[in-house]
Amino acid sequence: AGIIPERTIVGLEGSFFVPGPAKEWAFKQDPFGAAAIFLGASIPERRLTASQAVGLARDLVNKGKTVLLLGGKDAVSPARELLKACADERIRDLTGRLTIAQTAAVLQQSELLIAPDSGILHLACSVGTPTVALFGPGNEKKWGPRGQKHRTVSLCLSCSPCTRFGYTITTCSKNYPCLSSLAADRLLEILKEPHV
Repeated sequence: AGIIPERTIVGLEGSFFVPGPAKEWAFKQDPFGAAAIFLGASIPERRLTASQAVGLARDLVNKGKTVLLLGGKDAVSPARELLKACADERIRDLTGRLTIAQTAAVLQQSELLIAPDSGILHLACSVGTPTVALFGPGNEKKWGPRGQKHRTVSLCLSCSPCTRFGYTITTCSKNYPCLSSLAADRLLEILKEPHV
């Protein structure tokens, strides 16, 4: 008879090594105590709406936080729109400019990441940064971060999740209310929880 090993759940924290040069670069950016908002996602349906991003940024600035806007080239335009709407020097746009190592280093020194279901969300978990994870069409039970440092926000609609692993084609015909209807004020309530 064979031995069936126990199933082990392995946490992500500490699984990404941030290289020294990236840490030094991030240190010069002074992200300590900042809250980062990730404006990208693998598919548009998983991204924050403009009003959600603006509401979050304004609330964080009102709490005295520096806000770092993160994302790839697809997030540059949303970041510019957010900056026009908020016009505050405490909101810093880093979209479209960072390597993965630099992003990891900035996240490691940040106080918090707010992000939709994305690779950057998991990168933050891997460097030990607390997260607020926003799930709409994605599967929060499978991909949501676990642990005391992390909060997962979802409307838990009966049609969610509507994406499957390996497929980025969603099936919604209703403008993705699972994420787009998540009011900014609900997200702001989550930010009042202890780790923020």
